[in-house]
Amino acid sequence: LSGHVSIGLPPTTSSVLGVPLMQAMRERYPEVRLHLVEALSGHLAGMLNARQLDLAVLFQTDVARRWSLLPLLDEKLFVIGRRDLPGLPSGR
Repeated sequence: LSGHVSIGLPPTTSSVLGVPLMQAMRERYPEVRLHLVEALSGHLAGMLNARQLDLAVLFQTDVARRWSLLPLLDEKLFVIGRRDLPGLPSGR
């Protein structure tokens, strides 16, 4: 494989995966020139739909139907606070 590939990553994803992704691509595909773009998911989706990006990692799935989707992970988020905080359920 050879050529240029533009990949969009949200800031939180870029901070964790950006450098390892670039290193892995350089090792596996030395003829591919990777261009990483860091932006929020909404902006990345617009860039993807405008064909300014080849790939993007997004937190949303409402991009145009012409794109293929591959779920990367299913994430659980929690609100954590003191047990006596008003409005939060008691227990765990």
